[in-house]
Amino acid sequence: MRASWTGCRNQCRKKGSVRAGHFPRELLGRLVSYSLRRFKTMEGIFRSMFEARLEEAIEDLALPEGSVKYPIRESLSLVWNPFSGSSEPSGFAVCDGSSGSVRYSGGLTVWLLRAACVLSESDPLAEVWVEVGHRLEGRRYCLRALELELLTRAVEVLPRGAIAVADGTLYPVLPLSAEVLVRRAKYVEVFLKALVKFLKTCLRREVTPVGFSKDSDVSYLRVRLALDYLKNRGIDIGRERSLKRIVKTLKALEDDSIVRLVMEELKVPSSDQEEVEFVTSDPGFTTPLVLAPHTLYLTEEIRAGTESWWDSRLRARWSRFEELKSIVELLDELYGIRPLYVTYWRPHHGLGVYRVDSLATFYQGNWGDLNIDEISENGVTHARSVASALNFLSTPPHTLRPLLDVDELVRLGKGTFMETYEPLIRDALRRKGFSVRLRRRVIRDLYLGRF
Repeated sequence: MRASWTGCRNQCRKKGSVRAGHFPRELLGRLVSYSLRRFKTMEGIFRSMFEARLEEAIEDLALPEGSVKYPIRESLSLVWNPFSGSSEPSGFAVCDGSSGSVRYSGGLTVWLLRAACVLSESDPLAEVWVEVGHRLEGRRYCLRALELELLTRAVEVLPRGAIAVADGTLYPVLPLSAEVLVRRAKYVEVFLKALVKFLKTCLRREVTPVGFSKDSDVSYLRVRLALDYLKNRGIDIGRERSLKRIVKTLKALEDDSIVRLVMEELKVPSSDQEEVEFVTSDPGFTTPLVLAPHTLYLTEEIRAGTESWWDSRLRARWSRFEELKSIVELLDELYGIRPLYVTYWRPHHGLGVYRVDSLATFYQGNWGDLNIDEISENGVTHARSVASALNFLSTPPHTLRPLLDVDELVRLGKGTFMETYEPLIRDALRRKGFSVRLRRRVIRDLYLGRF
């Protein structure tokens, strides 16, 4: 007899064995077998439909013409510095983190955040942060804060001339909406406090801070090169960081060959990292791009001609919210030190391009007074020293081997979190008197074996 939902239910009723959540074992087995057969059949249907739709979607994509000139891409060669040298830093610390989260019916949420740091001359450091609350927002800020706090502890014991590497960018990008920022204010404040302390500790200890990103989707360098290219040809767009807004501006200008060429190139979605990958396969790095505060690229600040963070409308608006005053004060402190710069680095073995952030100690001035991204030839020496240290730590075929080591130490798999930590979380909450019930979607996924 073929099993079905209705058939199993009716047989259970005939045998008088139906209770809430109970099926006879043999019927339950047949029901699961039936479900699996149905799943495999539907998966085959979905796959064949997907293949057909995929071909249709790809058909509509227009490939860039190989014969078309890409002046902005070509200008990348002007900021590319071939380099394959390496030198051992006096010491290093590399930090990474991972997290797990569970949300119960009713919105009660628990975060488990953990970070680990490997050092050149001592045992690894570790730290854990547990956050419990209802409908929590801002987990990535918490995790970043934990990583930076741990890395700051490591910097305190590193010798002068060492490097301290954080996995991910150091450049802070915050929600521009005051209402959204208020909801996450608690965790954004903790993050900014950790970032300020980390950068200031690095300056005091004469340790080089590094943010290392394996994947980056930003186009800061591409935009800067496009604006410079146009300005050198008499087309000054002014301060801008949005490719879409640049293209929109170019459409409104006189239709000449230069405008058309740049506009068509910028329409092609691409990141700085992709462009560098395309342009060169040689080891080296790009000339540092010193980054202005992201808040100054808000449309209203551009239109108002805002010259610094201190005079920005956004700062004035945030200052009116009691919940955001601490964040404004921390940003004042952050923008009172040297700015950050970004460079794109290909290791000495030539495998991959990576985004690298560091402090522009060569820049004369405070971060908050910088109102436009600047390509700085003065920073080439600093970027070369960073690339040299990273090359030393990148034994073929690996890139930044200590980061792989710390990733193995700290990684928290979904299975490990569910099997090891969730039972502890449930027991602790129940002892406290909370009624802990898994969300129905989670129960369904567990039944279907999706975890």
